[in-house]
Amino acid sequence: MVYLLYCEDRELGDRLERALAGMAIQRVSSREALLAPSMNTCAIVFGVPACSDADLQWLRSSLGLLSPPCVVVAHLSVDCLRRLYPLRSARLQVVWAEEAETRLEAVLEDLRRMSRGPMWQLGLWLLSDYSFKPAVEETIGRACGLHNGAAGFIPEHSVTRLADRVGLAPATLSRYWNRDVPLRCSLKEFLIWAVLIWAVRARSRDGWDALADQVGLRRRTLERNFIRMAGCRLAEAAEEPERVIPAVPCMGLFGAGFLFRPGVERAPAGRRAGPRRAGDLTVAGSASPRYVGWRCRLYPSPAQDAALLGCRNGLRDLFNALLAASQLMYGDTGRRLSLSEMRAFTRDWKQQPEHRSFPASATYRVAADLDRAFRTWFRKPGRRGRKGFPQIKSIGREPGIYFSNQGIRFEGNRVWLPKYGLVRWRGGQLPPGRLEGPPGRKTLGLLSGRAWLDAGHRWMLSCLFECAPLTPVEPRKERAAVRQNGSEITVSVDGGSTQVIRESKALRKARGRLARLERRLARCEFGSEGRKRTLASLRNQARKVRNRQADLRHKTTTGVVREAREIEVEGASSELLRQLEYKAEWHGRQLKVRRGPPKPGLVTGEPRRAPRPGSRSLKRESRTRRPKVL
Repeated sequence: MVYLLYCEDRELGDRLERALAGMAIQRVSSREALLAPSMNTCAIVFGVPACSDADLQWLRSSLGLLSPPCVVVAHLSVDCLRRLYPLRSARLQVVWAEEAETRLEAVLEDLRRMSRGPMWQLGLWLLSDYSFKPAVEETIGRACGLHNGAAGFIPEHSVTRLADRVGLAPATLSRYWNRDVPLRCSLKEFLIWAVLIWAVRARSRDGWDALADQVGLRRRTLERNFIRMAGCRLAEAAEEPERVIPAVPCMGLFGAGFLFRPGVERAPAGRRAGPRRAGDLTVAGSASPRYVGWRCRLYPSPAQDAALLGCRNGLRDLFNALLAASQLMYGDTGRRLSLSEMRAFTRDWKQQPEHRSFPASATYRVAADLDRAFRTWFRKPGRRGRKGFPQIKSIGREPGIYFSNQGIRFEGNRVWLPKYGLVRWRGGQLPPGRLEGPPGRKTLGLLSGRAWLDAGHRWMLSCLFECAPLTPVEPRKERAAVRQNGSEITVSVDGGSTQVIRESKALRKARGRLARLERRLARCEFGSEGRKRTLASLRNQARKVRNRQADLRHKTTTGVVREAREIEVEGASSELLRQLEYKAEWHGRQLKVRRGPPKPGLVTGEPRRAPRPGSRSLKRESRTRRPKVL
């Protein structure tokens, strides 16, 4: 994999070559050499001393989805800033010549992952923003090349062979695809498009006959697929490869307007259903379902409590066993356990007599979570050390017990949990406006649930519900500005009245008591009974502080969204911005995030956020172990 370097100024080109001396750089002498699609090109470095309007027009018209990502290097000036700053995107970034020695190499490393093509980006986006069955996740990964290197990936064109690899019948895999994946095309059409885009990108390296042999097709079949799907022959695709991309029905992520099938838009389990953050956000009201998280406290009997604790500890042992087996295989063969192998290991593990009482959904979910953690770490660009790599779970770090929507059933003040029976719960009412969904659901609108043990040794149940859209409320004001400064939130409406929202007296008292408990804990002797009692009191007090803070944020964001039609946010914390985003979408409001003046060389689509406030007590509580002894 090489980086192409083209620079019109000789002095600037020599300077860039010295800055990238440790990387595989190939210098070209013409702009046309940059545009040839190649599987071996990671990124393009386009150096211009002063970016003119003609250079800007060439960048807009020549660089497409089949071309590698590009880095424009220019001297810092007001004209270059005005021309290049609006042009930035995930595939085109700007580095000033004055900072090339310190920043250009890091930017190219970040762009290396974009060189794998649009199907790789589409698969990565689907798996990061949606929740699928493990077999569907593996299907997307194999079809888009997420588990393979960019040079050695050859797409699969047969649904039957792909279904055998993921361990399902072809009809079952196609049914899962049509039901869960939010794309209009079928699985067969998705695989054909993957083959076509791969063939167009690899055309500069091999001929059509060689490419057809690598995929396992005849040249006539490959050309028939081009004519039926893209509307062009092989010769036309070789001359104009960019004409293949606009015909792809599943490329709505890159510009087409019909990515989603009606009624299949859904947010991933455990996450909010909100807009994607990119620059200034404009959120419009949507008719798609809302995905609401809900939590209650469980009151199991002594026998149920012992069974839940046994399952919790058993899932931790299963996770550690899967991780150890995967690391041993990686040391012996150079590859880790695949998801199908993890599921087979889990199936054998569950056949043991002491593990047969565990819910099947929880055990197989452990394998899926570990596989997702591996895939996330291996596709992370520029991995350093072991940060983010799955670690052995110690006592006190047990995973939650996952339940599918077919297993949980609410009956008044009791909930039915598979393998455990009816358990009493308290926590208010279920979310209103829940949708009926497929006939397999035992509770209206329920998607999934997870039982977990908090730091105070209380069993909690977290659920995700699918609810109908909210009825829009007509706002009374046009604009509102929200600014956060530490613990204070300032809200100004229509540029006039300003309200400063501060912590209540009860919250300040709770913080003071938490600080006193921290000092008392520091004076206790380690391992004494007094330390255990103080630690239990500190955990309960920290929970009260968190609940009061969450209540203040929710009341503030709900009031602002109901009051104004257009909301401008500046300096907000990540949690405050997250709540404003999904509530603005629910109520059909416009949300704009001010990021401040542009910084030279800063290329990012994320809004600028204030640093997240920390708490010593919360960190100490998250590090505490062995809650059972309390």
